[in-house]
Amino acid sequence: MVNVIFIIVIGLGAAFLLGLLRENWRNTAYALTLGSLAAMAWIAARWLLFFAVDGGTAFEVFTAGTEPPFAINLRVGITESVLLLLVIFSGLLSAIYMSKSLYRLGGRAMSVLLVFIMALCGIILTRDIFNLFVFFELAVIATAGLLLISENKQALSAGFKYLIISQMVSVFLLIGIIFTYHVSGSLNIDSIAGLPLESLDMMKGIGALAFFFMLIAILTEAKPFPANGWALDIYESAHPAFSAIFSAAMAGSAAVYAVDKLLLIGGQQWLPVVTAIGLLSFVAANLLALSQTHDRRTLGYSSVGQVGLILAIVGQRDILGDSYLFIAGGIILSHAVAKAGLYWMSGLISQRHLTDWTVLRGHPLLILAFVSFIAMLSGLPPFPSFYAKWDLVMILASENRLWILAFVLIGSLLEASYLFRWFGYIIKREKPESKNNSSENKSLDNESALLSQAPHKLLVIFSTLAVTWGLAYLWGELSVHDNLFYALPLLFALSFLLLDWLPAWIKNTLAIAGMVYYFVINYSQYDPLQIIFA
Repeated sequence: MVNVIFIIVIGLGAAFLLGLLRENWRNTAYALTLGSLAAMAWIAARWLLFFAVDGGTAFEVFTAGTEPPFAINLRVGITESVLLLLVIFSGLLSAIYMSKSLYRLGGRAMSVLLVFIMALCGIILTRDIFNLFVFFELAVIATAGLLLISENKQALSAGFKYLIISQMVSVFLLIGIIFTYHVSGSLNIDSIAGLPLESLDMMKGIGALAFFFMLIAILTEAKPFPANGWALDIYESAHPAFSAIFSAAMAGSAAVYAVDKLLLIGGQQWLPVVTAIGLLSFVAANLLALSQTHDRRTLGYSSVGQVGLILAIVGQRDILGDSYLFIAGGIILSHAVAKAGLYWMSGLISQRHLTDWTVLRGHPLLILAFVSFIAMLSGLPPFPSFYAKWDLVMILASENRLWILAFVLIGSLLEASYLFRWFGYIIKREKPESKNNSSENKSLDNESALLSQAPHKLLVIFSTLAVTWGLAYLWGELSVHDNLFYALPLLFALSFLLLDWLPAWIKNTLAIAGMVYYFVINYSQYDPLQIIFA
């Protein structure tokens, strides 16, 4: 097995090497960037196979030839390997997606992208709170640089606001780290978590103040409501490929996992705080998204809401037990894959109003991709979010945490409302008149141009679609319930993709006949309530 520290070494080393290349060696620089990301992804995939297939246990990587707390250590387990692969793979696909922009800006932009991905990997791997601060700082600086890839003038102001907020947050994080070291005598997360709670005093006095500063700082990096205004500006104005990484890899993966690790120090006393912040974010963000008409801002609110749901799940880990990773993983992966796919799809659309997505009409595969992504976000079967939410609802109900269950259901309903309203626009609204636009991020409104002008973007989108359905099958196999991937209604619905060329009346007749047939063959199994809904 290749040591996981080489993910950091390859990312950082390639970034420095890109700075030494001549400005006109852009083919070489781009090949080095893709090669580095592919190598990093391969290492992460090998570790994932080691844990998932070979049954390996978590592995510690010690630096400086000594063990913590005298040196920094990294840890890789099945959770870290999944998140690493998610972060690196999203970076690789985004690098392919924005190849023209990277070529235009040269090796320095590619170097910043590698530093950003490397920093996110460091956040996931490190077990040292000061090292966590260092990787967050690298991610912040790289974020400000990558925002300049966008040709949107608002990206500059969004980046400036992001830097200001992030530096303020960094002050709180550093203060918290200093006080934590004063209380515990260590910077290692596991060493501090292993100390008796009485010695840490994390619920009162200086210990509580230290942990509060650290928790608020890391939570702010996850962009929950209401500390999300500046993040929404980034989602709206950044290059769609970077928005995909920012939502899927940073806020929705690395930052929330940092919160999860930090709670090892605070203990169960702080779980209600994280739960409350998560539920507020989930409901409020989705409520505000109902009034949005800008596609990327709508996706930004959805990202904030999904991060809130993940935080709420993290706050309930005291009752989730062995189902914790299955539930949290299902939501994290569903959000990351679907949200990245939707941001990448937005790069095919020339205008930013939700109704401008009607240009997808007439392209069944793109419609399938869009529907798959929003179904995955909404928690519909057979996607991982459905199994995760189902188990979450069952556990919350059994533990009598009904108020939390109510917030989860309300937030989910609000999110499904505006996502499927968006789908309705695509299917029913009149197509807008074509408008010329030369931006690299935007394709022409003409339907043939939608497919012919951006083959590398389509490659990224359809690769994400394949991952979406692959995860649907995998989570069905991992679930204790039946794998809905094999459900007859689902297969029947998917078959209509092959029948799209038929007249509408024939497809409608087949659909009605299929539903009647399914009702007849299952009639004897229905109770009275099921018969009413059927």
